[in-house]
Amino acid sequence: MVIKLEIWPDIYLVMIIILVDYNKNVDSMINETNKHIKNAPNIVCEASFNYNGNFCSVDILKNDKDGVEIYEVKSSTEIRGIHIDDISYQTWILKKCGLKVKKSYIAYVNDEYIKNGELNINKYFNIEDVSSLINLKKVEKEVEK
Repeated sequence: MVIKLEIWPDIYLVMIIILVDYNKNVDSMINETNKHIKNAPNIVCEASFNYNGNFCSVDILKNDKDGVEIYEVKSSTEIRGIHIDDISYQTWILKKCGLKVKKSYIAYVNDEYIKNGELNINKYFNIEDVSSLINLKKVEKEVEK
């Protein structure tokens, strides 16, 4: 499906959006993700990866020819430490799988948004670049346990 997607104000992208369907057989999810990763640029929802038995599904993976951006979507109204741990783990796995992770973002609910008419998804969520908060050394220690 092709849609018009606003990621930042006044910047519109027309991209192919792919949803990797949930499957109890995670290998099929990983294989489907790998198939789509090769066809950049695109956006893959629930992109799935495995590195040495460490599995993750990325909510939204913006896949460009020069690398990827991770978007982790949360239903909370603020970024919490556990969210940083989660996206750090995802970033670690993607890097171990050989992907260049350009940026990592957390999208969370804007508690000041008031719906008036149609839902404005771009105002409903705050999107924050948390790349500088990623702690790969902490993930490495946790995975080694």
